[in-house]
Amino acid sequence: MHNFLKILGTNDKETKAFIKMLELGPKPISQIAKHIGVPRSSTYVLIDRLKSLGLVETYQQHEITYAKPIPAKSLVDYLDAKQRKIAQAQEELKEELPRLEALENNSLVLPKVKLFEGEKGVIRAYEHVLRFDEFYAVFNTDVVAKYMPQYVNYLAEKIGKDGRAKEILIDSPSSRAYKERFESKTHQIKILPKGAAFEADMILCQDYLYFFAYGDDQISATEITSPSLVQAQRVVFETLWDRL
Repeated sequence: MHNFLKILGTNDKETKAFIKMLELGPKPISQIAKHIGVPRSSTYVLIDRLKSLGLVETYQQHEITYAKPIPAKSLVDYLDAKQRKIAQAQEELKEELPRLEALENNSLVLPKVKLFEGEKGVIRAYEHVLRFDEFYAVFNTDVVAKYMPQYVNYLAEKIGKDGRAKEILIDSPSSRAYKERFESKTHQIKILPKGAAFEADMILCQDYLYFFAYGDDQISATEITSPSLVQAQRVVFETLWDRL
């Protein structure tokens, strides 16, 4: 009986209360509370819970609330009704499953985008990158030195002894100085051929893709959360890395 009732959704207190109520028959809730050794207020909660499961009925008599369990023989009918509802729910789920899966896939594939504006916003994006132990970057030291000179070395200085990084830089005197200062076994740096230039930076870390744009009127960072996009960009990065 205990296992049967638990399968229907009762906990230990509710199971014991229902079995005691079978022994007692219809009784005022105050008397049921005494027999099961539970305060009256808690007994009302137990009764309401059993009532919601369809195992108990309540009624008023002489302004007193009585409770009674469904007859033991009715438990078979109760279980049959539950099984019919479950079978019906299974059929409905089979029909709705393709639509639900489509919704689920869309939510997983759709990238999340966040914009960080201004110098403070870019620093916040840098701090997000530093949450992770590894990042990949395509970096223009000259552009950053022009628009945010105090932050050219920000990530390199803060990556920490346990961090790992790969960076691809444009070819310039500042890039070569950066490479000489920061390159190590865990912080690898390569330089693009002369003439290959860009005015924005990109960083990959875990499931995040960051684009940094610099200009006289606006400095910003765009964060894109998308495992598939990050994976694609990482393949491009590694392919370029291997050819340098």
